[in-house]
Amino acid sequence: MHYFFAIRVLLKHNSTTVLFHKTYCNDFLVATSQPLAPILLPLAWMIGIWKADVNGTRSRSVDYVTDFEGIAYTEILTISVADVLMFGKPSINFTSIAINKNDSSDQHIHYGFLTVSSNPDGNPLVALVTASNFGQIMIEEGEVHSNSIQLTPMYRSAMPQTAGKLSLELQRTFSKNDKRLVQTLYKKGADGQSRSVSKRYSKIIHIDYL
Repeated sequence: MHYFFAIRVLLKHNSTTVLFHKTYCNDFLVATSQPLAPILLPLAWMIGIWKADVNGTRSRSVDYVTDFEGIAYTEILTISVADVLMFGKPSINFTSIAINKNDSSDQHIHYGFLTVSSNPDGNPLVALVTASNFGQIMIEEGEVHSNSIQLTPMYRSAMPQTAGKLSLELQRTFSKNDKRLVQTLYKKGADGQSRSVSKRYSKIIHIDYL
């Protein structure tokens, strides 16, 4: 079965906001005037807008950080060039929107950013800071290995009503496999059960940068 989705992408082009609307089944190209800071080049392979369809069981679909109660969900992952700051560390925007296929009002939304630090003793260091619509804040850290990064949470916080949903252990890896982006995640829940899933994303929008 072939799925078609409508996507509205807001990109800032200098002081002008450009709105794109696309019903897609093929690649689409967007150009931005924003440059990518040299220190962020090790993550250039991640830039773009990606889509994954993730299947689970009859009652659960594994997601990061919180699972869906349903058989499947669709995720749109946007990794884009951020505005250049006059001070502070350069970053890459990170936005994940996952929607339950059984209930479109059930959504997992994560906003954040990626940063890279040089490491004289080895591979570049990477950090991902995110906040979710469940009131969860997380800082993940790891290393860049060619076309892959492995991330482990170093700090997690949640609202009291969602704190009980936090997994005891979390880890995920992003990697590039030919034209696909792959996210492999592992989690150990409060019930002691370990769960894992590999999400395979197709790039639906290419983002060109300076």
